Amino acid sequence: MAFAVPFPLMTPWILASIILYLLIAALGVGVYVPIFRKQLKLAESEGTDSEAYRKTARLGMILIFVVTFLVALIVFCMVVKPPLWSGWF
Repeated sequence: MAFAVPFPLMTPWILASIILYLLIAALGVGVYVPIFRKQLKLAESEGTDSEAYRKTARLGMILIFVVTFLVALIVFCMVVKPPLWSGWF
């Protein structure tokens, strides 16, 4: 889409959105996948009523809220197109 309109990729709100998107991908692969695997193992071995399972599930939920907030920031940047750091230099 960025190539269809006259906005360069270095436009602050586009660059910030790309960075946030890459951060979300890194959180998914680097943090959520290990938490989810641990949660699956705990569910199979100790059951879903165990304290360890609940603690791991809480970590996963916190991460989901963080990712949701980051996605909301991306949507904000894409809709509002804030100047961000472009007026600072």
